[in-house]
Amino acid sequence: MPNFITQFQIPKFLPRILFMTGLSITIFFNVPMMNKEIRQIRKIQRLLPHRYQIPGYQFAGLEKTLENVHYVGYYTDKDMEQLENAKQFAQAQFMLAPKILVLNSTDYEYTIFDCGSADVALNKIKETGAVALKRNPFGIILARKTQ
Repeated sequence: MPNFITQFQIPKFLPRILFMTGLSITIFFNVPMMNKEIRQIRKIQRLLPHRYQIPGYQFAGLEKTLENVHYVGYYTDKDMEQLENAKQFAQAQFMLAPKILVLNSTDYEYTIFDCGSADVALNKIKETGAVALKRNPFGIILARKTQ
């Protein structure tokens, strides 16, 4: 009497179909939960102060404008002997690397102005013959010299 198990052959594509079905079911049930988790994380991130986010976040986005630039001026009227101000300059250098930031210099085509007030920055921009290109919510202004 022939053995039923030896006569029954599993089609070659059946394991693939079972795997894809299992994968589809897993994705179907996990995507909504993942979206819920992502929404919760984003809500928490909005509530956190910016200082708990990525160091140098104030300078994010400038690298696109400064893509082919090697040296950038960094003008500030803040006391660089204070640790927080020195850290902010270091974070700007970190965020914009490999560009070299030259502290308190407006001799370059592009200069980042990080001043105590917008009026001080805008007066210095006007004095150097530059034009403000971008200003972010943190008071950082990127200016370019007109030639």
